Amino acid sequence: MLKIEKKVLAEALRVLGKLVSRLSPVAAQRALRFEGRNGLVRISATDGVELVAVELNATVEGAFEALAPFAELKKGLGNGKTGEVVLSLEAGTVTVGEVVRGRLEEKTFLAVDLAEWPERKIVPEAIARVTLPEGVVGMLAHAAQIVNRQEARLPLRGINLSRDGITVTDGKQLLNIPCPLELDAEVTIPFPLALLTANPGGPGTLAVWQSNQDRLFEIEVGNWNWYGRVLSGNYPNWRQVMPATDSMDYAAKIADREGCIEFLRKVPDCPPHHAVELHFQADCVEMRSADFPELKLKTPCDFIGKLSSMPLVLNKYALIRIFHHGHDTIRACHAFAPVLASGGMGNLLVMPLNCKPFQNNNHPIKKEKQMENKTEPATEPVNAMDELNHGLDELRLKLKTLLDESAFLTRKVKEAALQQKQKEREFVQARRAIERIKLVSGF
Repeated sequence: MLKIEKKVLAEALRVLGKLVSRLSPVAAQRALRFEGRNGLVRISATDGVELVAVELNATVEGAFEALAPFAELKKGLGNGKTGEVVLSLEAGTVTVGEVVRGRLEEKTFLAVDLAEWPERKIVPEAIARVTLPEGVVGMLAHAAQIVNRQEARLPLRGINLSRDGITVTDGKQLLNIPCPLELDAEVTIPFPLALLTANPGGPGTLAVWQSNQDRLFEIEVGNWNWYGRVLSGNYPNWRQVMPATDSMDYAAKIADREGCIEFLRKVPDCPPHHAVELHFQADCVEMRSADFPELKLKTPCDFIGKLSSMPLVLNKYALIRIFHHGHDTIRACHAFAPVLASGGMGNLLVMPLNCKPFQNNNHPIKKEKQMENKTEPATEPVNAMDELNHGLDELRLKLKTLLDESAFLTRKVKEAALQQKQKEREFVQARRAIERIKLVSGF
């Protein structure tokens, strides 16, 4: 028997539910594993590739080990978060008891066979654990905002760890958070959804080892443990595109980050570029929407370097991310080159835009008076690369829309299948209950 505070258990279920595969045909991937002994209980969840576990204080009588279905367990706990929960296992049936208004309420459901739980590889004793810095989960949370989980290239769906720190990129922007990691070789971990949801504080440890054909890792932060498989493939060589700060032509330090974020959020979207122009001056910078020139903001800044005759054009959401991450210094070159933002957590590298200004119908550009000698207007040469980039952006948007619709329909089909299975399971449980009643009553 195991007794644990309901509030503590509910918080653990909220995190572990991020990894539970509720539609998986494997019963163990739809369940939680409870291992209780010596006043502690270890609760684990797995999707077949990753495993997340947490150790919590509990009252345990003897040794307790069971696989409880996640959906039934969460339903059995109800909505309240006070009191204590008692779990017991007897004859393949898990019983969840809770004291409600002075009365003990119990709910039972079939346990999952422990033999279905996948085998977990243990960290070899010869493997040295790497110390992760204080607040490492907060660093991963900042990095996770740039990760594109729908990226076709598998390494870009994760977070890269190396001696140079934590690095992420989606192909358009790159974030590097310098921190000392004594790794022999860089490693790319999957997207840490459950770990970010738990958000444990303090430092941590990392172990990476080879097991047959797989390269495995284990991260421990606080009372949370995350185990999984390293993403295969080589991470892009991001170091060759990260410029040195002294190689940039100018730098501008903007103090009013909150005012800039508020202004940028008011700028209407204009796909595909969402372009915003930055006109730097000696003591200030003017932000202006490229598609709505009447929307502009002038804010003080400390400018160092040579002023450019052309504005710096960036994506609106890239600018919001720069200021949101705490960066207040923007470094750039007069030529078309990556822009480096610093001052916050890490160094953020974004690509400027090279797009033609959009002509809004509400703000037509005034035609210049024709010269007396009516000459044929010179046609502006078309840049083939710009047209190609524009076409690729449109194709990417269309593909994203199709993928979103396909994922929505797939989710609906899986939900319908899950409801059908749930009804079948309830029918089987009701039939078994009736048979037990018959046996007890003698009919």
